[in-house]
Amino acid sequence: MKPAAEFKLARTLREPNAEIVVYCAVGNRSGLVVKALKRIGYKNVRAHVGFNQWVEAGHSFFNLLGEARMVKLQKLQADLHPVDYYAEKR
Repeated sequence: MKPAAEFKLARTLREPNAEIVVYCAVGNRSGLVVKALKRIGYKNVRAHVGFNQWVEAGHSFFNLLGEARMVKLQKLQADLHPVDYYAEKR
């Protein structure tokens, strides 16, 4: 069983006025975490609308590798991009 976010944070962040922005994929679980963090004394906590909505809007995000941005893959249609498997060798 993984430790709950509030227990992990309480061990690493001792400043109750630190700004904390919590997010999850769509925003439901992050709301529960915000409630738990406020209950244990953190004052400047808020939930983001959801990671999926953030990246779909084209915003960048940061991870251990630095800044990243999601890209939309372009759908290719076979009839517009034909492949000639039987082209003569040169």
